[in-house]
Amino acid sequence: MTVFSRYALAALVSALPLAADDAACVINMPCYSTAGVVNSASYATGWFAPNTFVSIFGRNLAYVTANGTPGSEDPTGLFGGVKVLVNTQGAFISYISPNQVNFVLPVGLTAGTFKVQLLNNSLAGPAVTITLHDTAPALFINLDGATAIAIHSDGTLVTLQKPAHPGESLKVFGTGLGPFVRQADFVVPVPPVPIERRAEFELDLDGVAVPLTPTNYVGAMALYVGVVEIDFQVPAGVGRNPEIRIRLADRLSPPSAFLPVD
Repeated sequence: MTVFSRYALAALVSALPLAADDAACVINMPCYSTAGVVNSASYATGWFAPNTFVSIFGRNLAYVTANGTPGSEDPTGLFGGVKVLVNTQGAFISYISPNQVNFVLPVGLTAGTFKVQLLNNSLAGPAVTITLHDTAPALFINLDGATAIAIHSDGTLVTLQKPAHPGESLKVFGTGLGPFVRQADFVVPVPPVPIERRAEFELDLDGVAVPLTPTNYVGAMALYVGVVEIDFQVPAGVGRNPEIRIRLADRLSPPSAFLPVD
């Protein structure tokens, strides 16, 4: 899948401004704030759930830039000298750099308030507070900030120049939809592994639910932890460039993401 930065999704969130005040940073110490801990798909703060892909932006977060690779996971969460603790539990890390670290919130967490703290070679950053919900659905968005990342059946990217068509089968990608039916922290899922709450999932185009059948896969994406692949068919009669949102139970993904459709 060339659309995603290999195993890290770094390219999807690299445009977000750093959320650390240089004047408050101590030389060589990891520096970030609550505002710099965001849902990797929606860029939103406070939009977190178990098994959600999260990014920390700041300063001095790592000494190197590196992507994880399947099979290289350390069960304690240590990667390239960097560890992210959620309370006292290590989180799965997929990408590190001096200004950005991507990780996945542990699957066994329950809704509530948690402390997130990054350690860079034992140098500890601040313990910032985040609130977890049961679900925090969000779609991954292209760097244009407006269109959802979607894939044609031939594996190419859906764009305004190459839009989808009514009746076509597509894939979009999300996070924050809770655990999969079979999952453990630090284990790369091997599809098909649907989300646990598949019966409560809904995909909307311009506020109208798209009919989904049991054969429409909503579950783990191969080689990625915390990323959900969503397969669906563009219904006949849908308007041009509809707004696309995903829902799990009563929680709906943020607005203003669009699907290029001609």
